[in-house]
Amino acid sequence: MLLNEVLTNSLPYDITCDDKDQFMAQFRVGGLLYEVECHFIKEILDGTDAWTIEFGILSDDDSDFRETKKTNTGNQFAVFSSVISVIQRFITEYNPKTLMFSATEPNRKKLYLRLVDTLFATNWDVSHVHSCIVLTRKE
Repeated sequence: MLLNEVLTNSLPYDITCDDKDQFMAQFRVGGLLYEVECHFIKEILDGTDAWTIEFGILSDDDSDFRETKKTNTGNQFAVFSSVISVIQRFITEYNPKTLMFSATEPNRKKLYLRLVDTLFATNWDVSHVHSCIVLTRKE
């Protein structure tokens, strides 16, 4: 199976928040509940408004904590394709100008760079600010 085919086979997801400052979705893979959150932050980057994007596994203790560790369950393609699908829906519905992914761990940074290459290669300028990958829509 080609990588593009794998990454376009998203699992069903539920939108859990859809308002002017936040877009969230959840999906389940292999018994784990994953969440993707897009959150608007005003004037975060030198006065520029941006949307932060985070995803991970929701903890079992009903807190808002999202774990970003590897699960080693063999479900990485299902997870990645579902995350991509949620982000594409968010971009279509909200039309953000600036996106920001924050990562301090090397593996998470690599994952975000792969995500950027997959989703944002042509219509976005990519820059790095501290531990963040910043994407600005090309005019």
